[in-house]
Amino acid sequence: MPFPLLQPIEPVTLPGGVEMAFQVIPPGAVQEDALRTGEPLSYLMGSRGNQNNEEPRHRVIIPAPFLLGTTPVTQAQFAAWTDSEHYADWREQNGEEPHENHFVGNPDHSAENLSWNEARAFCDWLNRGGWLPAGLQARLPWEAEWEYACRAGTTTEYWNGDGEAALREVGWFGEEWKKGSTHPVAQLAANPWGLYDMHGNVWEWCADAYDSNAYARRADGWIAEAWATDDKDPNRVFRGGSWFNTARGCRSAFRFGRHPRNRNWYLGFRVLLGSPGPVAEPGTGGSGGREGARVRDERAGDRKAGARGLAGLRLPRGKGETRIGTDGKEKTRIRTD
Repeated sequence: MPFPLLQPIEPVTLPGGVEMAFQVIPPGAVQEDALRTGEPLSYLMGSRGNQNNEEPRHRVIIPAPFLLGTTPVTQAQFAAWTDSEHYADWREQNGEEPHENHFVGNPDHSAENLSWNEARAFCDWLNRGGWLPAGLQARLPWEAEWEYACRAGTTTEYWNGDGEAALREVGWFGEEWKKGSTHPVAQLAANPWGLYDMHGNVWEWCADAYDSNAYARRADGWIAEAWATDDKDPNRVFRGGSWFNTARGCRSAFRFGRHPRNRNWYLGFRVLLGSPGPVAEPGTGGSGGREGARVRDERAGDRKAGARGLAGLRLPRGKGETRIGTDGKEKTRIRTD
């Protein structure tokens, strides 16, 4: 049976008149033909010869079309929630500290310094508010959906090509930790599917539990869903790189994760809209004990994780290991074991 073909929607208007725009993924005649005939949407996820956690490169099937935020959630959009009674109630119930952007006072910049828990709660708020078109439900994108949308049919390091020169055309990156900052969204070029800031500016939280060996556990032709681990309160995936990362960290395939309570100046998110229904979210159990289970209570775990900053952020790097220090610089140690 063919997939339903999603149509473009008008921007969603939040309290205070703030708008959120979304793009249909995937647009274009070729992909529309695939949807009409019921053929699976698929792409090659990961990379070769870069980082161990990006291998093996494998074909992933996207089970249904969706809409994705044209930009990361902005400070103005996020404030529509944090200024609401829902946010106050959610904070009290979950024991969360009040959110504050580090680069405060920039309504058209990406919201940052926010946790995975907050990003997920923002999506829940959208679903309860009555602002979304009928038949659509907000959530965080699965990691496989995020990379699919970022690549927009490409196989290069960045959606527009390879190398730092290409990245400079489409993403903010490589700034000094003490002097740099986020930037207004949608100032550089959009990818072929109308998405801005998929590389750099802020990292974007995804729904999945982070598993450095996830790709090795999948068969080619894996049907995408949110990935889970057997951890009680697993780290969560973030993608896309940020304003202070090197070009290498902003590649389409680059992946890492942090504790769901972690906040920092480089962490933001983007909202996905899809058909309502059960959403596979990471937790425990599922297929092979890895995917398709419900999220466990994210209130459990180390509440101090969000205050640790960049110190000790470890990024796998082939036979070496990259660590981001307190100065925001990448440091590489070659493994000898």
